[in-house]
Amino acid sequence: MFKSINSIIKDSIGNIIYRRNEVTGIVATDNGNGSYDVFISESEKAYPNIFTLSANPDLAVGDKVRIRYKNGCKELPIIWPPTISAISANIIFVMYQDYAENNFIKTYNSDGTFIKSWSMPAGYYETNCICVDSSNNIYINYGSSIVKRDISGNILLTKTGIDSADAIAIGADGYIYTREDWGGDDVLVKRNTSDLDSVSHIALYNKNWYGLAFDSNNNFYMCSFTDNRMEKWQYTDYGRIITKIINTAGADDSGLCIVGNTISMAAGIQKAFTMPTDLSTNESDFYLGKIEDYVYGTPASLGNSYLFVGDYLGTHLVMQSYNSSRLLVWQINVTNPGSNTVDSAAVTAYPF
Repeated sequence: MFKSINSIIKDSIGNIIYRRNEVTGIVATDNGNGSYDVFISESEKAYPNIFTLSANPDLAVGDKVRIRYKNGCKELPIIWPPTISAISANIIFVMYQDYAENNFIKTYNSDGTFIKSWSMPAGYYETNCICVDSSNNIYINYGSSIVKRDISGNILLTKTGIDSADAIAIGADGYIYTREDWGGDDVLVKRNTSDLDSVSHIALYNKNWYGLAFDSNNNFYMCSFTDNRMEKWQYTDYGRIITKIINTAGADDSGLCIVGNTISMAAGIQKAFTMPTDLSTNESDFYLGKIEDYVYGTPASLGNSYLFVGDYLGTHLVMQSYNSSRLLVWQINVTNPGSNTVDSAAVTAYPF
């Protein structure tokens, strides 16, 4: 992801004004004064207050930029216009909890390249606990509250008073959706990303639900342990479109993800399954052979890829990317081999 380019830049009369290597970085914060905090060369701490030579700087958090050093001095970095590419739709977030209930987030590029990590307060999180919007803000569901953080981990908003939310997801329409228990009645609540206030809600059938994912038409999907079914819904009261009986063995509390016209769910030891989003055929199992033990509950989609996190031989947490043909593309270690401290984990990315 990060590439050095040897460069010596001279002005019109031949004086060297920039020397040394060019590196790339990721914008962490827009300071509002023409300067930006930037993660340079995979640093976990943003370098503060870097200015750009652009006359009208208009960078966004998550943009990938070129950095050069004035007069070869590492203490004088300058953002060299233009940005290389925006990566705002390509960030992967992995959240995991250790046995002491300490919680961590790690971020990665779409090819599995590590970007940064941060820690969060100890405490309980729901299994279907995270989702990401198109600006790479992450929403973390505590059940009774939701915290919105930016790509750097800064808290942007905390919404309290949520009624026992057991799942959270981003819709194709840009809204955040939470499945909640309102006094024994299951509802799906549509929320603004700006303040997380409720816009509207619809009634669901009262079942033991798990998983929540939206397709590009904003239909949503859930699984039911009550009657072992995958269900496809539209956003209207009791708006179930179609159901399909599935084998839910090993899939307790799993999340769902959608790649194209296929929906997938983790299914316990070394296994996941896929089925078409029209629910026209039964699920088809496939085995995550590099994950030697339990596949943690919440998978994700990124473009045409499935993402899973799981336990490798009981020693550490790994993340895998599979293409739409269900072939392994890459695998990376999220925690160090031999650490053996992960109690739960989830992965998410912006899916549209």
